Amino acid sequence: MILEIKENKFHRKHWIKFILQVCKLYLNKKNCQTDLTNLSYNKISSLYDNTWTDHMQVFSKDMINRLPVPINGTGLDLTCGTGYVTGLLAEKMKGEVIGVDISKGMLEVAKQKHGKRCKFVCSDVMDYLYNQPSENIDVVTWAWGLGYTKPLKMIKEISRILKPNGLVGIIDNGLFTIYEVVLSGISTVAEYPYAVKNVMNVRWLPTVGSLTRRMRFSGLSVLSSWKGEKTYFAKNRDDALNRLITTGSASGYEYCFEKEYSQLIKNRFAEIFEKLYGTDKGLPITHRYIAAIAKKQ
Repeated sequence: MILEIKENKFHRKHWIKFILQVCKLYLNKKNCQTDLTNLSYNKISSLYDNTWTDHMQVFSKDMINRLPVPINGTGLDLTCGTGYVTGLLAEKMKGEVIGVDISKGMLEVAKQKHGKRCKFVCSDVMDYLYNQPSENIDVVTWAWGLGYTKPLKMIKEISRILKPNGLVGIIDNGLFTIYEVVLSGISTVAEYPYAVKNVMNVRWLPTVGSLTRRMRFSGLSVLSSWKGEKTYFAKNRDDALNRLITTGSASGYEYCFEKEYSQLIKNRFAEIFEKLYGTDKGLPITHRYIAAIAKKQ
């Protein structure tokens, strides 16, 4: 069935309808976050390393460099994507290193680039961790994926599977990452609440402290923690949209709307984003991250 597009020519905001629609979808379990993000990452897998990895790899590498990993041991990299962090971990360890991700597209790239040194498993990370024996892994790394799960549950599971003196390094987007993009997106969708068919339930943590508290609560001793940010400037609206999609920053969100409204919403978002945040340098997109390293006693 093809929907008739109702263009909001006067750009009126329907905040109450928007809130009610989101609540209804959430209560009806229309928050298929894993499925939606999987669709997005499969779609962008061939482009990901040239956009997100290239843009943020210095921070992923910094986390690995800070990890005092044992030369001999077993390593596990969660939501490994194209295997960049998995490969870095394997360079520091002589033992087996496994990368886990649910996206088949991302894993195909990972196997091509790092398959000789690493093993890759296609699985939801939550399911994978639940099925691992206790005190079985020496090092766990998790880059840019914690917020798509239930952070406390996952960190508890990581603590369970780590051997005594085992290490975990986590780096992830903070709650206020690309908040300019998020605010522009909410403002856009408030004009078309009837076009929303799915909702995302991202659980990015707000501060470094919120990450380290969860680590300590899970029986881990925090060795170090830090935060940072990086801004790049999109040349124009189309470049901004392309960057947000190909870096995975908007993963899942493009599938949250009725397809008939998808392009209309993208165009309106770009218009609002440019109006609110455009500069002489271009459209700023700022990724803000948090990170920590902990040890199991």
